[in-house]
Amino acid sequence: MPKKKKKQTPIQSHLNRIIGQTQGVKKMLGAKTDNILVIGQIMAAKASLEQLAIRLLREESKVCHKKRIDRIVETFFKIR
Repeated sequence: MPKKKKKQTPIQSHLNRIIGQTQGVKKMLGAKTDNILVIGQIMAAKASLEQLAIRLLREESKVCHKKRIDRIVETFFKIR
């Protein structure tokens, strides 16, 4: 009997999309695709990463204390 595929969470699906985008960049570079098209793919991956960070921050904000949220936001903005 075939194994059942475990249903992915929205975060796992989002992460898989980002992985696909970055693999796409690698393939494009290997195929010597025009740099402008590669940059577009990189920007799409960057936007997806930012959206994932926002999604995680929203989830965290539902369960943690204000001091922790302040620390997370401070860390997030240091990265940028």
